[in-house]
Amino acid sequence: MTAQYQIYKDVHKGIRKELFDLALLAGSTDFSNTGELEALQQQFNRSFVLLEAHAHSEDRYVEPMLNKIKHGISKKLAEAHVKLEGDFSKLKKQLEDISANKTDSALQGHQFYINLTVFISEYLKHIADEEQIASPALCENFSDDELIGASIEIRANIPPPIMQNFLACMIPGMNHPERMMLMTGIKQAAPAEVFTGTCSLAQRVLTSMDWQRLESTLRAQEVA
Repeated sequence: MTAQYQIYKDVHKGIRKELFDLALLAGSTDFSNTGELEALQQQFNRSFVLLEAHAHSEDRYVEPMLNKIKHGISKKLAEAHVKLEGDFSKLKKQLEDISANKTDSALQGHQFYINLTVFISEYLKHIADEEQIASPALCENFSDDELIGASIEIRANIPPPIMQNFLACMIPGMNHPERMMLMTGIKQAAPAEVFTGTCSLAQRVLTSMDWQRLESTLRAQEVA
């Protein structure tokens, strides 16, 4: 049995985009400006919720699958989730402690930026391990139907507002064929209003060129 479905691929592309955007925003933030600092805090909190939800979903749905084949892998990944979640919580506290009104806000902000980029480098290593170690083990021991079923179950059990935020970073992080596969799956499995809402979201987060290509391909699919 050799499955082809990569259970981590789409969500990890989205998370990478989310973290890269967060790092870019942190690097360009004027920490003495209340509005810019608040914008960074809001973006950070959104990222925090996404990473937390992603880790908990993997612990609940993917870890049991890995336990059936290679317990050492699942144990290592679960331990990494705990450490990374703790590190991100420390970053959250550090950002909350920065005040635009303090004379050392710029210094504190730069230290936060450095710590954030260190965290991101460690997180990128972790998700690469999942893709290069855990994913091949899953593909060797489970069918495409089983892996797709697990992915569908994960998405179905994420609260809609959080799922919308996942899609907001996943859709622009994907390439065109991946977007088409995602949108086709939503159209086939979800109520019409969910598909319509996802199209509106895609139009909002994609460049005009990418959206036009996606919309055109979806319409051609309907005609066919």
